[in-house]
Formats: sequence, structure tokens, C-alpha cells
Amino acid sequence: ATTGRDSRVPAKNGIYRSTDGARTWALVHQFQRANGAFATVGGVAFDQVSPSFAVAGSQEAVAVSIDGGAKWTNRTPPAPGPYWYVALGRGPTGGPTLYAAGARLLRSTNLGATWTVDPFDLALGSPADGLGSCVQTLCVHPDHPAVVYVSRNAGEFLRATFPASGAATWVSLPAPPVGAPGTTASGTDYVLAHRPRGGPLHFIFSDRRTVHVCLGEPSSVGSWTRIDGGDVHVDPHGIAVTTNFRWSGADRPTGRIVMVNDGGAVTSTDGAASWTFAAGLATLGLVNVAVQPRRGQPPALTIQMGDNNG
Repeated sequence: ATTGRDSRVPAKNGIYRSTDGARTWALVHQFQRANGAFATVGGVAFDQVSPSFAVAGSQEAVAVSIDGGAKWTNRTPPAPGPYWYVALGRGPTGGPTLYAAGARLLRSTNLGATWTVDPFDLALGSPADGLGSCVQTLCVHPDHPAVVYVSRNAGEFLRATFPASGAATWVSLPAPPVGAPGTTASGTDYVLAHRPRGGPLHFIFSDRRTVHVCLGEPSSVGSWTRIDGGDVHVDPHGIAVTTNFRWSGADRPTGRIVMVNDGGAVTSTDGAASWTFAAGLATLGLVNVAVQPRRGQPPALTIQMGDNNG
């Protein structure tokens, strides 16, 4: 897990690791900045072929691990930083391809020893805990490690394809329809490219309002299907799927998908056809509180919230 914006002195921003199913955590790495402060950490990504290899990004450096995240070594890519967003790609042969993104998109094919900087002005700000970019705003095509996808600016979907050498070719792809009734861009951007074994390529995309899925690259706005309607809260923030996940619009829906949003976490085991709300987990966006003294009784509390299912 990566953390940031910690208010303690000194701050406990960094990479945390659990070996007991998230019951306990150990702080295993911090990025120390030139002024002595510890940097906020953005994304972390693990290699699907060899999970002992991982990469994480922050304002001023990227860190790599070769032992499952127990120990980390900093790599300082060339300017311009920051390097908030990281992703790993794998081809049928060879090692992993590393990507780090912020102001620009950087690529490494030798575990971060050297990097190439693409000139495209990506202009991704820091990961947001409110409105903005999720740490999952960057992903790699599961079959082609030279193809990268980016979700940004509340509904913009980009693809970058890298040649053997030189700059990437950037293409704008059709994004889902924007402006479903009752929604505003109050979540975060993210994109997930996922292929279950023997199944079709899935793209799952958040435009800060709602979440959509598409099989294969979209050819038009109509290629997308919304999956978070009904009782599922809008304002998405993050997503995870099991390796065998298949959308209900594909053949043989299986696997598990978990989405987090302003209302908490929701899970589906039938291809996102229906959702179960997480038990014992709620998010409360507290806006105000009033205390009413009562003679001879405990005080009464009135808590005002935003729209977070509360």
C-alpha cells in the first residue's frame, strides 16, 4: 500500500507491506526529498509474471523491488518529474517494461537503470483523494507492453504506442458518454485493461462520474456500457478485478470485481450484473456537527454529511 499527505512529524508517507492478509503493516520504504521531508507516494504495481518484482512512484523518484516489496531501491528517472503513476507491461518474451508518468510518460526496459522520456505533454497532476486522477490513471495493454492507455481530464481516453526507438504515437480514443442524470465529475479518472485467460480484452473506464466497460478498444461512444447504475454510488475512485473476471456482457461471466466510490466499496461476482455493498465499511464525508446539551441526559449529536449514502 502507498500513502501520502500524512500530518505527523516526521510524516509517515511511504510504502507499507503486509504479510498476514492486511492485519498488520510495516513501513518498508520512504522517499526522502531534498528538503528532508518524506514524499507522498503515488501508485505501486506488481509484475503479473514474476510477483517478486514491483515498482512504485513519487514526486522525485521511482523505487523498484525484486523481493516482493520487502526492500526497495530508488531510481531517479530523467526530468521532468514527478513520477506519480507507474505501470508494468509484459510481452511473450523478455523482462518487464516499466512506465512512470506525471508531466511526461517515461519508459524503461532494463528495470529502471535507464529511461526514455516521451515528449508528449501528459500533464498529470498528483493522485487525488477527492476530485482528480486515481493512481490507476495509467495502464498497459496486457498483450502488448509497448501500448499504454491513459484516462485523464474527466473523460479523455488516450493510447500511446511506442516504436522500437523514438517517440510514441498518441491517439485519442472514444470515451464513454458523459453526463448521466444526477452525476457530476466528483470522482477520479482511471482505466483498467484486462484480459481473462482465453477471454476478450476488457477496458473499464472511469470519467470521474460513472464507470463503463468495453470489450476491445472502443470504436465509438456507443461501444461502452455503464456498470455502476442502480444503487451503486457514483463518484468512482478505484477498482480491482480478479484475473478471471469477465463482464456479464461477455460469455460466461465469472470472477470478482471490487469498486470503491464516495459511498464505500461494492463487489460483484456475476460480471457486474449485480452488486453487494461491503459490510462493516462506510465512508462519511462529514460537513458539520451540532451538539445539543440536554439537562440530566447525555448530549445529542446531529451530524451533517454530503451525499455519501449517509
